[in-house]
Amino acid sequence: MGIPNNSFKWLKVFFFWSLLTAVGWTIGMIVIEDVNLLIGMLALGVALGLGQSLVLYSKFLGVGWEKGFGLWILATILGTIIGFIILALFNSIGLGSISIVMWGAALGLAQWLVLRKKVKLSGFWILATVIGWLATNVSNWPFWQGLVFGLVTGIVLVFLSAKSQAQSID
Repeated sequence: MGIPNNSFKWLKVFFFWSLLTAVGWTIGMIVIEDVNLLIGMLALGVALGLGQSLVLYSKFLGVGWEKGFGLWILATILGTIIGFIILALFNSIGLGSISIVMWGAALGLAQWLVLRKKVKLSGFWILATVIGWLATNVSNWPFWQGLVFGLVTGIVLVFLSAKSQAQSID
């Protein structure tokens, strides 16, 4: 258990994942605030998905749409939009307190559908995404929200990646 011998590689994955998630989150939130909610949700999904896929494709998803790069972006867009729809529905029936959990779960589930074929123990991704989504409430500043989300999911990404690599070597 823990980070394998090539820990510098994993530190780079963690750093870039966290940074690109924060940048993607910030872009999405700026569009939500300044343009339109629906377009903002789309922008959030695209920006998060693109930034994260730049880290993922180099790690284990492969390059090109057919190997996961585009699938991660699509999953992130769909998870973000479906999560927002669930949020709105839950809020409309007075269940706002669990709506943010459901939004995180929708995103995590959509991304898990891409990860599950490549990463052992990938079911933890859904939980990590929910926890990360909840943790965004620590700040009102989009960059810090995105960074917190990236840090939480980045830790799990590195753990799952290292675990998958270790099991494939054994």
